[in-house]
Amino acid sequence: MPTLIVPLIEKEKHLNGIIILQERIAIEDETTYTDYEQKMIMSIAQLATVAINNASLMERSSTDMMT
Repeated sequence: MPTLIVPLIEKEKHLNGIIILQERIAIEDETTYTDYEQKMIMSIAQLATVAINNASLMERSSTDMMT
């Protein structure tokens, strides 16, 4: 059962993907993600969304030049 689901959404409300994380592996008994960890995961998700969008634009531009 996932404990954290992060959608990868562009500004245009387009879903690029989803990050699904299970319980956090911890030395202590705490397996939930802290606020700090959630913020870091959200930052990574935003960067991933930008990277996916850039790759899509790059592919589209190279395809358009070939046609």
